[in-house]
Amino acid sequence: MIAIAAGALDPEARAVVTSVIAMAGLALDQGEDLLRQRRRLHAQVLSSLQLDDPGLARRVLGSVPPAPFVVAVADPDAPADSLSQWWERVSEPREAFTAESDAGYTMCVTAEREELVDEAAARFGIRIGVSSPARYDEFSRAHAEALAALRRGGTGATRFADTEAASLLRALATEDAQLAASARLAPLRDHDAAGGDLERSLRVWLTHDARLEPAAAELGIHRHTLRTRVTQASRLLELDLGGFPGRAELWAALQTAPPR
Repeated sequence: MIAIAAGALDPEARAVVTSVIAMAGLALDQGEDLLRQRRRLHAQVLSSLQLDDPGLARRVLGSVPPAPFVVAVADPDAPADSLSQWWERVSEPREAFTAESDAGYTMCVTAEREELVDEAAARFGIRIGVSSPARYDEFSRAHAEALAALRRGGTGATRFADTEAASLLRALATEDAQLAASARLAPLRDHDAAGGDLERSLRVWLTHDARLEPAAAELGIHRHTLRTRVTQASRLLELDLGGFPGRAELWAALQTAPPR
């Protein structure tokens, strides 16, 4: 950019420059005002969607993401401005609708582009709760699911479906249930206290639907080693881990017992 000294301009040129600067400032102010109005509008549309009625959204926006869609809510500390700009670059209006709210930056994304939620979480290093697929007459339920997943999740994007079973067990985890689960796992934990790794191995194994190959890969051991550990745990617990009933009992105990 070339700087022009004020003294090098005649009065007419200075008037032109002053007018240009004034118009640029006015355009900037108008742009910021339009952005504020757009944010308020999207917040109002979000409020109407939470009444399970997409009518206002369709009239105001022209189109909304087709169902089934997921609702995702980011942590309240997420950078809303950067998120908004990113969504505008990577999606079409009919694929995603976003809005700011007190609960957190909210995204309604057609199920076909759900992977963008994971990408947003990774790109901005934020936590996001994600609902199960829903229709517009279920929007409020989906929004509540997203908030629940956000509260229960760790890092990145957390699906409500992934936390639902665990949350049910937590709801049933009375003091008596926790004592019973701890007693059930006592043989495993006594063994591990002497230098074993059975409890963690079983957790990973069950997380992988009792499949040896992927569980062993995550643990960094050979599948035969993992098979031996499962057999040893079955013997210690006097529990048949070859079928669903025994595995379900073990999973419930692992989810209910307090950490040792």
